[in-house]
Amino acid sequence: MVIYNVTNVDTALNPYETFKAVNDLSGGLMCILILTAAYLIILITMKLAGAETKAAILVSSAIISLVATLMFFAELITGTVVIIPIIMLFISLFAYKFGGD
Repeated sequence: MVIYNVTNVDTALNPYETFKAVNDLSGGLMCILILTAAYLIILITMKLAGAETKAAILVSSAIISLVATLMFFAELITGTVVIIPIIMLFISLFAYKFGGD
C-alpha cells in the first residue's frame, strides 16, 4: 500500500505560506527548479537580444544570485543551495574580466 502525503495547503493565509508549503512538500525541489528555469530564461532572452555569451552568463548569474539570496533569507532554500549561484557568479565574472575573446 502506497502512502501519499496529502497535507492540506488550503490553510495558508497568504501566497508566501502557499509557496512555502508546496516547496516543503516537494522536498525543496520547487525553488531549485524555479531558479534553474529563471536562469535559462534570462540567458536565452539576453542572447536573443544580441548580447555576447559571456555578458549574458554574467548578468544571468548576477540576477539568479540575488534571487537565491532573497529565497535564502525567506527560508525557501538552504545555505548549500544559495552557494551554487554565487560560485557561478564569481566564475562568470572572472571569465568575463580575464577570459579571451
